[in-house]
Amino acid sequence: IEFIDNEVNIGDVAPGESVNNLSEPITFSAIDEFFEGHDVQFRLRLTSSTTDFRKTDYIEFRLAYFPILVYECDNVNNYSSFLCNTLTAGKVSYDVWVRDSMGLPDQEVFNTYFNTVFILGGNDSVNILSEDEITLFENFIDNGGNVVLSAQYYPDSLATREPSFLENYFCTQHDENQVSRMWGLYVEGVDGDEISDEMLLKCITTTGAANNQFSFGTAYTINSGIGFLKYQSDSIVTRYAGIRKEHSSGAKTILLEFGLEGVCNDVVGFTSRDSLVAKILRWMGHEYTQIEDDNYSKPEKIKIEAKPNPFNSAVEISFNSNGKYSAKIFDFSGKLVKSFPENYATGRVAITWNGKDNSGNDISTGVYLVEIRSLGKTAVSKIVFVK
Repeated sequence: IEFIDNEVNIGDVAPGESVNNLSEPITFSAIDEFFEGHDVQFRLRLTSSTTDFRKTDYIEFRLAYFPILVYECDNVNNYSSFLCNTLTAGKVSYDVWVRDSMGLPDQEVFNTYFNTVFILGGNDSVNILSEDEITLFENFIDNGGNVVLSAQYYPDSLATREPSFLENYFCTQHDENQVSRMWGLYVEGVDGDEISDEMLLKCITTTGAANNQFSFGTAYTINSGIGFLKYQSDSIVTRYAGIRKEHSSGAKTILLEFGLEGVCNDVVGFTSRDSLVAKILRWMGHEYTQIEDDNYSKPEKIKIEAKPNPFNSAVEISFNSNGKYSAKIFDFSGKLVKSFPENYATGRVAITWNGKDNSGNDISTGVYLVEIRSLGKTAVSKIVFVK
């Protein structure tokens, strides 16, 4: 900043009295070179021309807005705090806009001050983005602004009410509204992707996360969108849980079919939410200084094969192991059906399941999930039993 007038004469002040400088304010202007929002500290020095009185104090305030905005749509549960903690951990300066209490932002302010906006839906399944909000974000993206839309219920509603918003601005065609909740246990990156390469996310947990995810959706890419996150249990290779796009305006957008607040932090064998957000922000041109690429676990994938699949009497399940391993079978609702004794092996392992549960009862026709764990790494595969 540059001071225009940084000295004020407040006159005589008797003991016990108070004065103000409303009629003669301290004035300053912002230098264009440092227009981006930042914290400012003023040093205030009080002196007297007739006595030896001296006092120094400090005034701190925020000048303008920070370039990253957390747009909170669910102010009841305060799930935005999980993303805010992640941004703080990465020494990222940000503002929070609580929609229900602050109303709709001014379009000019939005386009002028902000560079990247995270839209967080939380548990909100009623007050989905209004037409005015959609217009606000469309104009923002058209003017080069980056948007991350992360909400478990929003893609469902928008695909019905405003499909063009998802198709034109997120290059996404929403598919299923609510797949099995078990799918959220393992959301993996796409090999070679600049954001998600070697990622494995866990989105159902209380470890540093909200544990509020119940409506995981799927989507297809259109209009040159790039899928970068997938459910490990989804057998349709062209469907995704996360899609990104670089636009001709310079904007970058991301749609996540789940809430960022549900992604775990600090679970062995899984990529943390901090690392995911760091990668997203770096892709969008921001700095995230706390998390380095080498600081999170890059899990080696466990490859599961099941033969025959579908099966009607017994199935051989083989996988690679590097020490202690465990194998469990779940039904599609997430209920444990069969667990095998933990064991140790190096190399390729094969176990046989005869289609009976832990009590020795025959299972019903349906889809089942095989879960293999080995040294903190986890993999899931789908098998089908047909009588």
